[in-house]
Amino acid sequence: MTHRVSYRAMAIPTCPARSPAARTTTFLLLAAALAALPAESATAQRVLDPLGDASLPRPGQVRVGLGGRWDWFDSQLAATPGGARIPLGDGVIAEPLGDRFGGFVRGAVRRLANDTTLPVTAGVMRGGIEARNWAVPVVLEVGITRWLAVQATVPVVQPFTSVFLRPNPVGTFADLGANPASRSDASGQAARTAATQAITQLLQAGTAIRQARPECFAASPGAACGPVIAAEARAADMALGVTQAFTAGRPFAPLAGSRADSMIAVQFAAFNATVRSITGATIDPVTARPVFAAARMGFADFQAMVLGAGFDTLGSRRRILMGDASAGVIVKLFDTFGRTDSARIAASGVRVRSSLRVLGILGTGQVPVARQWVDQGSGTDGTALDVRWTTDLLASRRFWMSVAVQGRQWADETMPAGVVMVSDGTTPFGTPPGGVTTMPIVVDPTARWMRRRGSERTLDVVPRFVLNDFVSFQAAWRWRSRDDDTFTARGAVADFAGDGRRPAGLDGLLSRGGSEQRLGIGVTFSTVAAKRKERRGVPVEVSYLHQQVIAGTNLPRMTSDAVQLRWYWPVRH
Repeated sequence: MTHRVSYRAMAIPTCPARSPAARTTTFLLLAAALAALPAESATAQRVLDPLGDASLPRPGQVRVGLGGRWDWFDSQLAATPGGARIPLGDGVIAEPLGDRFGGFVRGAVRRLANDTTLPVTAGVMRGGIEARNWAVPVVLEVGITRWLAVQATVPVVQPFTSVFLRPNPVGTFADLGANPASRSDASGQAARTAATQAITQLLQAGTAIRQARPECFAASPGAACGPVIAAEARAADMALGVTQAFTAGRPFAPLAGSRADSMIAVQFAAFNATVRSITGATIDPVTARPVFAAARMGFADFQAMVLGAGFDTLGSRRRILMGDASAGVIVKLFDTFGRTDSARIAASGVRVRSSLRVLGILGTGQVPVARQWVDQGSGTDGTALDVRWTTDLLASRRFWMSVAVQGRQWADETMPAGVVMVSDGTTPFGTPPGGVTTMPIVVDPTARWMRRRGSERTLDVVPRFVLNDFVSFQAAWRWRSRDDDTFTARGAVADFAGDGRRPAGLDGLLSRGGSEQRLGIGVTFSTVAAKRKERRGVPVEVSYLHQQVIAGTNLPRMTSDAVQLRWYWPVRH
C-alpha cells in the first residue's frame, strides 16, 4: 500500500492541475490570437514581463503589479555536473532506512550471530517528496524623478509539500525491522525489560566462569585455559551485542524468523552449553532472550520513528503565510532611449539603457516549523541586501534584450528553538555509536544557534521579439549559483558543535549550495503603446513565463510558471 501525507500552508481554490506543456500551449495560442489585432506599426515598445528590464516609471507614475508564480519540484540535481537527477526523498525519506543507518546495528547483529559476513539491512524505502508552491507578489513602483524610483514588494505564499511513503514494498529484502524496545507502549517496556535481563544474565555467566576457574584468570594461565578465557570474553561480547541491537535508542532490531534470528539462537544455545561444561551447572545460565522485530519496516513503524525522534506526526497543515517583503530604490545610470514616453515607445536604431536596483530583504516570512520534518516555510527570519544591475540593448524596432547581474548577501539570523541539527552520517532516528559530536543536537535558545544563508549570484539574458504594439515574445536563460548555508552554535554550546551541522529533514536538504541553469519562454500582451498613441484605454500588461531548470548541481530541479498583471497609474501628468 502507498501512503500519502501532505503539508499545506494555505488552501486556495485553483483550477484542476494541468501539465506545464498544456499551459504553455494555451498561452501561445492566446498570443497567436492577439497577434491578429490591428496595429499601426510594430515598435520596440517598453513592454515589461516577469523578468523585468532597466526601465523606471516616469515621475509621478505608479506601476502596480499583481501576479502568481507556481514552482514545482520533486528531485534535485546531482552533486556532480552531468549526473543523474536524484529524487528529492532520497535525502530525507530514505534517511532512516539507508544502509548507513542500518549499519548502527549491523556489527552488533553479526557479533551475536558470530558471523562477520552475515547480510544485515533494513531494506529500502520507496517514496518521495513533491513540492508545489504558490506565491502571489504585490509589487508597487513609484517614479520620483527621471533617474530615481522606489519599489516595495509584499508576497503571500502557499508552501505545499506532498510526501509519498512506501516502506519495504513486496519483493525487497530486509532482515531488520523497527526495534520493539524503542516503542513507548507496554510492548516496548516488555522488550526493554527482556533485553536488560539478557544482558544481566550474560554478565553473570561471565562472572560464574571466572569463579569456577580462577586459575585461568591469574597472571600465567595454562594452555588448557584458552577455551575458558574465550567463553568469558564471549559473555561480554554478547552482552554488548544485545545492548547495541535490542535496547532503546536503536532504530532497528533483527527480524523474528530471519536468518539472523536462527543464528543468534544457535549462539545462545552454544554459549549455555559451554558455560554448563565449565561451571558444572545443570541449568542454562542465560534463559532471557531479547525481543526481535515482528515484521519489516511499515508505515506505522515509520510514523513511530518520526515521532520518537521528536518530530510532529505526518499530517496535513493549512495556513496562509506572508513571504519575505522587500523595499528599496531603482536608480537609472544612463538612458539613450529618450526622455519622453513617445521616444521610448517608438525607439529605433541602437539604444542602451541601464539601471541599478538596491533592495533590502526583510525577514517577514515564516521559517520552517522546527518539528515539521518536511516543512518549507514561507521565507526567512533574516535580512539581506539584494543588488541587481540591468542593461537593455535595443537592436531594431522589433528586437531588444535585457542582461542583468544580481547578487544577494544574507546577514546572520537566530535559529528558532527546537530545530534538530544533524551532520552527514548521523540521524535523528536513533542513537549512533560514537562520541557527543556524532549525536543529533536540538537547538536550545540559550545556545544562540546562528544561521547565515548562502550568498547568491544570478545572470539573466532575456531576448525579446516585438510582434506588434500589443504582443511581445520573450526567451530567457538564467545562471544561478548559491553557497552552502552555514550554522554556528554560540553561548552554552561549544562553537565546534556547529561545524558541519544542518537541520534534519527538507530544510537541511535545501540548505546546500550549488548552481543551476534555466531556460524559459513567455509572451506578453500590452496596451501601453496603444494608450500612449491613441490616448485612450487602460494601460495594462499581462505576461506569462515558463521556466525549467535544465542543468546544474545540488539544487532542486525546478519548474516555474508565472503570470503577471501590471497596471500603469499616472498619478501626475
